[in-house]
Amino acid sequence: GERIYSMRFDRDRGYMVTFRRTDPLFTLDLRDPANPRAAGELIVNGFSTYIHLLGLDNTRLLTIGISADSSGRVTGTKLQMFDVSNLAAPALLDSEELGPGWSDALYDPHAFLYYEPLGILTVPYYAYGATSDLYTSGLNVFEIDPVGGRISLRGVISSPTVPASSGNYDFSYLDTVDRSVIIGANIYAMAHRSVTVAESSDLNVIRNVILPESYP
Repeated sequence: GERIYSMRFDRDRGYMVTFRRTDPLFTLDLRDPANPRAAGELIVNGFSTYIHLLGLDNTRLLTIGISADSSGRVTGTKLQMFDVSNLAAPALLDSEELGPGWSDALYDPHAFLYYEPLGILTVPYYAYGATSDLYTSGLNVFEIDPVGGRISLRGVISSPTVPASSGNYDFSYLDTVDRSVIIGANIYAMAHRSVTVAESSDLNVIRNVILPESYP
């Protein structure tokens, strides 16, 4: 009676997240391909939509998904880190709430960038406010510690407000970040109409380029 929201295979191991009211993370023993079996299970609220392998010998899972209360009511978006070194006893190490909002990384792994050399994760995020003027858009940057099992927010590279026009009407809107890339020690936040370059260490913005409007 549950729905599968994400899966990940790692050699003779597998991981599956389902959801109805709460989120069972199932660990799968695939050593016998003809007889796969559930090895362990962990119940947490919400569900993960993408699972990323990290840590020594892939003994950590870094996930992004939807947070929910014990009744299954959706409350926002969250990151989680799990310890799967013991396949029979998966454990939640840490979680980070992003709050009400939306990220392409929830359903497109191209928007989820974990960069191991710098130990950071970048996720585009559009946060909802109480009113439209309180909406924020940008690239959320997190510090990831697989050994210590910690997730912490380093900061946000905010997207700029870009100009637009429709007929004789000029207006502006908050740009939406879609993707990111890391080159050297710099992070590039790529949005619909802009590219913002920031230093990875302190997220100080080096340059912001507004792209031409492409709509007719």
